[in-house]
Amino acid sequence: MKIILLSDANSIHTIRWVKALSKRGYEIILVSFSISLENKKDFLNLGIKTYDLEISKKIIRSGESSWRKIRYIFAVRKIISIIGKEKPDILHAHFLSSYGLLGRLTGYKPFFCSVWGSDIMSFPNKNIIAKRITKFILTGADIICATSNVMKNELTKYINRDVHVIPFGVDTDFFKPLSEGNKKRPSELVIGSVKGLHPRYGIDILIRVFNKLKSEYKDPLKLVIAGDGPQKRDLLNLIKELRLEKDISILGSIPHENVPEILYSFDIFVALSREESFGVAVLEASSCGLPVVVSNAGGLPEVVIKNKTGFIVSKDEIETALDVIKKLLSNKDLRKEMGINGRNFVLKNYCWESSVSNMCKIYNEFNTAISK
Repeated sequence: MKIILLSDANSIHTIRWVKALSKRGYEIILVSFSISLENKKDFLNLGIKTYDLEISKKIIRSGESSWRKIRYIFAVRKIISIIGKEKPDILHAHFLSSYGLLGRLTGYKPFFCSVWGSDIMSFPNKNIIAKRITKFILTGADIICATSNVMKNELTKYINRDVHVIPFGVDTDFFKPLSEGNKKRPSELVIGSVKGLHPRYGIDILIRVFNKLKSEYKDPLKLVIAGDGPQKRDLLNLIKELRLEKDISILGSIPHENVPEILYSFDIFVALSREESFGVAVLEASSCGLPVVVSNAGGLPEVVIKNKTGFIVSKDEIETALDVIKKLLSNKDLRKEMGINGRNFVLKNYCWESSVSNMCKIYNEFNTAISK
């Protein structure tokens, strides 16, 4: 089966889907706004054909405005030409408000659309034009997929259709607990997070919680944040204002292949997001055997069994987060127990191979149905 994927070639999620589907025997053609030279070579070595639409990052970023979506139309003719040349069995767009729009505008059938997060949780709420664009895309899709149940529920506002929930699963062979003998323990307990530095992810809340912890907890503590983003300067100023420069490290963006190494240095993983569509970083932490503390924003409660794999607190509620983190800091056995429970939870519900198998099942059943 030949599938054209319209998706961001530079996203780790796209890279994982392309490689996994190709490994399962599908002929994948990847079409992307832009493709880094490194990724292009990687795909070529794997025998995966790619097409670079050569749309600049500046236009992509500005494209979040529903009015500026008109710029995407210039790429539609290119995609139609690619479709005519490749003659795919399925056109599958990932991320509704960009690639989904392009896929819909080609008019090609069958057309699948997967929503990832802000494309359904935020974009349609911008204005009436964004809502109409969302409905236009969804009504043209033969199959709709969502990463989480909270996204599935959001989709029901715009369309009365079945939605397949296919989460970004975790490679549990890659994200796995480190044996006690291999751990290099720092002298202090480490609270950590792997999130973008954006207001919606609540890193400022985490810093303020940590500030209170430092004043109330007697043993040495460290906060490590792996991520980058538009809020970095403000967060660095907040750290300076609270005089926590020696206690908090912001590592910047970390390559996906290095994330387990960062997680192994944590004792507790915390995600106090104000908005969150899913929570794959939380699942990766759980898969590595870490206890987690999350807010009740969006899809985060889906990826935590309350009081078993971690704690769920109300978003923007500093005192409750402070209390549960203190509870974990003071109880090593509880940290270990929640970490074991978290690992088992991921193995049972969010294994990457299961996500791939479910997607393949949808492809195959649909292809069989239309062939009859």
